[in-house]
Amino acid sequence: MTLVKPIITIDDLTFSPPTKWTVNHGQIAYNWKWDDDKSMPYQISELCNVDIKELLKLDIEDLREVWAAVFSTYPVTETNYNFDWNLDMNWGKWVDLEVLTSKGVTNNFKAICDTLLGLDTFNYPLSSGHKLVTDWITYRSNVYKSYSVLFGIDENSSTDHESDIAPEKIWYAATVALSGDRFHILDYITQRSVNECLNWLSYQKDKSLEEERKTKAMNKKLNK
Repeated sequence: MTLVKPIITIDDLTFSPPTKWTVNHGQIAYNWKWDDDKSMPYQISELCNVDIKELLKLDIEDLREVWAAVFSTYPVTETNYNFDWNLDMNWGKWVDLEVLTSKGVTNNFKAICDTLLGLDTFNYPLSSGHKLVTDWITYRSNVYKSYSVLFGIDENSSTDHESDIAPEKIWYAATVALSGDRFHILDYITQRSVNECLNWLSYQKDKSLEEERKTKAMNKKLNK
């Protein structure tokens, strides 16, 4: 990878940020606590290919100076990407993205980009990756609001509701329900649109709630 001219030299150590920030660089930055003194040497080591042992010898003020210089080149302007939220999003991607998101967006920044675009985004422009993930969060939030009854939330609820059940199990169960317990068509289900699948699940939930209401009403009459 081509590097720019050294931006700073301290104690005979030279630091150069990447010429082109990629999704992989973003993931490296996110792997550590942002703007944290203990994380700084590790971020700098991975981003600038400097021996961590040498970095740990620097005093905190020097580290902060290097960190600030390195991240001064970090892209802040988001650019467009090649993904159509209506055409390219399917149930399989939704399920995979839900699982990744539930485990932390920053922890899985690159994996979310990989899943959305269907490719290895190691060298994908970071500015595009940032916008892609930001738009995913917005898209996801809008879906939850549109299907608030299905998800059991109201307008004040967070989309990151906690559950004792692992998200993988929740979404696999939903996918199996969509298939009518027919294992051989699971791949077919994963290619269906998100709205199509959520509409069917919403219908089934509404039908179940209505049957439950009727049963309770009948039991109430019988107990009079």
